[in-house]
Amino acid sequence: MAGGKSRFRAGQVSDRINWNNSAKRRLAPNRVLRATLTAMPQRSTPFQKLVLHIQEQLAAGASVVESAMLRHRGTGSEREVDIVVRATVGEHTVVVALECIEQGRPADQTWVEQMWAKHQQLETNKLVLVSLSGFYAPALELAAFYGIVTYPPEEASTADWTRVVGETKPLLLSRFDFTPEALWLLFEAGEQAIAVPAPPATRVKRLDIDTEASLDELVLSFLYAPAFRDQASRDLAKESKVTVECTFWMDKGWAALDNKMIWHRATGVRVRLRAERRTSPLSVTSIRLNGVHAAFAHASTVLGETLLTVVEKAPGEFDARISVDGTDLQLLSFGDHATPASPVSAG
Repeated sequence: MAGGKSRFRAGQVSDRINWNNSAKRRLAPNRVLRATLTAMPQRSTPFQKLVLHIQEQLAAGASVVESAMLRHRGTGSEREVDIVVRATVGEHTVVVALECIEQGRPADQTWVEQMWAKHQQLETNKLVLVSLSGFYAPALELAAFYGIVTYPPEEASTADWTRVVGETKPLLLSRFDFTPEALWLLFEAGEQAIAVPAPPATRVKRLDIDTEASLDELVLSFLYAPAFRDQASRDLAKESKVTVECTFWMDKGWAALDNKMIWHRATGVRVRLRAERRTSPLSVTSIRLNGVHAAFAHASTVLGETLLTVVEKAPGEFDARISVDGTDLQLLSFGDHATPASPVSAG
């Protein structure tokens, strides 16, 4: 089965997934095809992503764009700016430009001077400089002289959101890889259902909209479904390498084509899957920036190049985002273990 995401949309599928626990057995490692994702923009950094996340939370109703281009008033050429916030005040649009620097030492006068000179002829109404390691005192004085706003990070308080992920241990990310080994179609036979072995190329279709696809495309759409990801992350949380059988129940609007070219109504699909779970730690850096509690983490994990940002929206309310290889994903849970709702890898 191909590793890319199927464009075929399955019909209504019950969130009841049956696992045949007696089918579990240990597996030898096997190669799994991974989905191909889009790379992160080259100039973006983890800290810049966090600043972008914060601005999107604070600037409600405004346009917030990362790696935006601003036009030079004199030459007409465009310069890239880390983050640009555009807000309408009365009849006018105000452009706030944010430049970020992520290095091991505080920002100095040279960087402040460079950023000030860069924005002199750009359509920037207000310049904000953000440094992960803070600023040297002369740099702060120079920024104040030029009217530049500076955002040095503050040490996060002990009462902030870090208790959600744990201050003394890293967050653990889990990745599940599933490889279908065998497929069966289920058909009604009186009050029971019979399971018939079916090759992946078997044609299936939804009768209400007359949409046709192969059985392996249908199964892949099931593996992408939130109901499957949620239940698999719970039921297989303690397993590393197992073989499982699961049944996906469908509504009655499905049919399968037999080798005599006759369509038969099908009620479900049973799948034998090789399942492998891998985990990676992700160390979280907690800061407070311009009064906002936030955190970020960046590392190569079992998922790929992983970036996590968390921003406190209100006391006790947090917004968490995770991206893998530049593609935004949804977190299924947030706590000591987090399982991103990433594309299921199938081989």
